[in-house]
Amino acid sequence: MKARLGAILLFTFLRHTAPHNPKTVYIGRMTQSATGPVASEIARRLAGALEPTLLEVINDSAQHSGHMGDDGSGESHFTVIIESAAFVGQSRVGQQRLVNQALGDLMDGTVHALAIKARPPQDA
Repeated sequence: MKARLGAILLFTFLRHTAPHNPKTVYIGRMTQSATGPVASEIARRLAGALEPTLLEVINDSAQHSGHMGDDGSGESHFTVIIESAAFVGQSRVGQQRLVNQALGDLMDGTVHALAIKARPPQDA
């Protein structure tokens, strides 16, 4: 999966049916600007921990070039848009905690800033 995420050039949708969920599930692939090693690791960890029905990892680092927290790597600031059944019944803070837990040590310095747009599936 890691190699596949690294080769993604354009945001598209994949369709598959999950065995525990008969609905069609959409997992989004990242844009070219978000295919670096940190973005790929964010996507891998979130996909593994939260089994999202929608996942977008957007690299916002270029907008923060030269600002505090910019380490020059081009992978310090991200936005994550994620839809997961794990968020059903969770408050907004609870949803963000689940994302932060899934990312673990990436939040200890590798990622300087993360905007989280989390929600349960529309039909949940």
